Amino acid sequence: MRFTHGFMVLFTFTVLISFVCCSPSKIDSAESEFGNNAYYFMALNSINQGNETLAVKYLKQGERNSTPLLARRCKEMLSTIGTVSERINAATDYYQDYPDEKSLLRLVQELTTGEEYSKIISLTEKLSSDVPAELKYLRFKALAKKNRVGYAGEIEDWFFHTTFTSFHKKFFEEYSKNFLAENLSPETITQVEFRLAVYNYNYTQAFGIISKLLSFQNNPAEWLANQTSFMLSDIGKTFVYGNANFTDNARICDAGAAAAENHGLSQALFYLRFYAGRLYDKSSAANAEIAMERFHKAMEAAPEPTNYDNALWYYFSTALKISTERVLQELNRFAPTIWDAWYYSDFFDTLSQRLLSSGEWQAFFSVYQTAESYMDSETRSKYAYICGRLIEQNVLHPHGFSKTETQNLALKLFSTAYEPGGLLYYRIMASERLNLQEEQFKKHIYDVLLEESKVPDPEMDLLMAGYIAFNLPEEIYPEWQENNSSISLKTTATAAEFLTQQNTLGFSVQALRMMSNSIYHADSQPEEWMYRMVFLRIFAYEISLACGEFGLSEPLFFGLVRSESFFDPVVSSSKGAIGLTQLMPSTAGDVARKLKLSDYDLEDSTTNLRIGAFYLEEQIRLFDGSVIEGLFSYNAGRKRVLNWKDVSTGMPKDLFLEVLPFAETREYGRKVSSAATMYGILYYGKSPSVTIQEIFGSK
Repeated sequence: MRFTHGFMVLFTFTVLISFVCCSPSKIDSAESEFGNNAYYFMALNSINQGNETLAVKYLKQGERNSTPLLARRCKEMLSTIGTVSERINAATDYYQDYPDEKSLLRLVQELTTGEEYSKIISLTEKLSSDVPAELKYLRFKALAKKNRVGYAGEIEDWFFHTTFTSFHKKFFEEYSKNFLAENLSPETITQVEFRLAVYNYNYTQAFGIISKLLSFQNNPAEWLANQTSFMLSDIGKTFVYGNANFTDNARICDAGAAAAENHGLSQALFYLRFYAGRLYDKSSAANAEIAMERFHKAMEAAPEPTNYDNALWYYFSTALKISTERVLQELNRFAPTIWDAWYYSDFFDTLSQRLLSSGEWQAFFSVYQTAESYMDSETRSKYAYICGRLIEQNVLHPHGFSKTETQNLALKLFSTAYEPGGLLYYRIMASERLNLQEEQFKKHIYDVLLEESKVPDPEMDLLMAGYIAFNLPEEIYPEWQENNSSISLKTTATAAEFLTQQNTLGFSVQALRMMSNSIYHADSQPEEWMYRMVFLRIFAYEISLACGEFGLSEPLFFGLVRSESFFDPVVSSSKGAIGLTQLMPSTAGDVARKLKLSDYDLEDSTTNLRIGAFYLEEQIRLFDGSVIEGLFSYNAGRKRVLNWKDVSTGMPKDLFLEVLPFAETREYGRKVSSAATMYGILYYGKSPSVTIQEIFGSK
């Protein structure tokens, strides 16, 4: 049975609703409901039960009778079952029916297993340079196995005209001493060694290699000008991170840039000017103007919008190091040329902290006025909210506005901050300034900016519906990871709800990750029930016990655990923090002594939550009951927060957050407080106003 587009959509959502809770009887019913589209899912269940013979039967029926996507999935799965020769035959059929890179890779994988290297070489003769790295790797492996020579151009193209990957590394390590030595010159092999060192972040080694390569050249500048963009990017990073002679390295880039300009090599000119700018910027504050000039020239030579944004970001950041006046001047000049507003969010965050911590209120407002139209929606909500608060604090007096006009402006700014697309934290905080009642708040707080480029594929929705109907939860998250841009929000939410009903930590965390991403990349407006999966109450019993013991707010502690670990009990940070509440071992040891715990395991959920809850309550208490300051202390340490308070005496706590010198701590305060507010709304009947006042204090 074939489906039209409209019928498929209706069918899919009917199935989603019917089969969220699956039982054997419902699976039987699903076979009837799905008709010819049931075979793929029946095959998956047969494989899970160890019955490959039955699975093959279903797959052969499915490839003939199912909708296009499911028919292809059946064909693909057939190539993974049986003996090597059977898999090769099935993969050959798959490639013949669906001749593209994905099916070719599947066939080449099986031919590699069968050691049919001549066939691989023949099949892969005309690959483009941008095919999956694994496909190129398997081609070159086949060439190596057959001892072929004369492929230097193709090999060099792969190593120097594409992003270096684990497959490049693997091939070089396996075949550098024979196949590559027979096909490439010693200097070319040294260049590959250089790229490998950069890939491994061994910039000291990379600097030694590039220095040797440059010493080989009669004209190093000409050699640099003729390198690929991938090589030049690696060379630039090596000059920045692999050696402290920044000015000397910058001059090398300058010489290469001059050669590139003479030969009209605009791509090389961009990279060499860009990295010269970065090196002059790192060398000395006195070289800031030179750095800006190099970034500007890089902008003029930028081959792609992403390159332009990269250079402009550094241009703005260097201007900020010179003076506030200079960065305002350059924003006024170049903000209209921004391509991707999201690329600059961290720059505007740094600029915000700098201006607010130095009390430059009017300059802050000027940035908002100049760049509002060119900011991403989250940055716009931040600047609008803070400008409104500065007006309320009577420290910002916009030029040319009467008192009444200024008050109206503040309301307008808060309304802008509350608009869909704004950062959740600033939307919540703006709702408090607008005095929105709970029902008014809930009417729009769930709205998001829809992603216009996202067009769900009804067949992908049908595939996800099948995983639910046939009780295949293990298939959902990998499928979503690979194809989430083609899956509708409603289908994702229903699949996430199904995962949470498995009562398994792993599936619940998968649901949380799916929804935390999809809710802000939506093709339709989310509903309240969907947000319950964005803010799941995992470990609810243990968190309730810990909060009860130490007198903590459950919404607050849920917000902390979600922000710290995403409810992963065995996660550890690069700094050594462990578990659900991300405790440092030394901190946990101090708390354990106070709790008289002689033997404890921070990867044990109950223990970690208990120690974390005690520590948070202690920090709040040490800051005279200030929840937000206790959160800052939890993240950054009590001494730092005390020092920050000394510098910002009398500042309202929401504005105090904005002047903290640690970007991580600023973001931590926003994440935990907004999550706590949402937990309060969704599960505890707490109005946002109550939660905000509990965290930040009264208005």
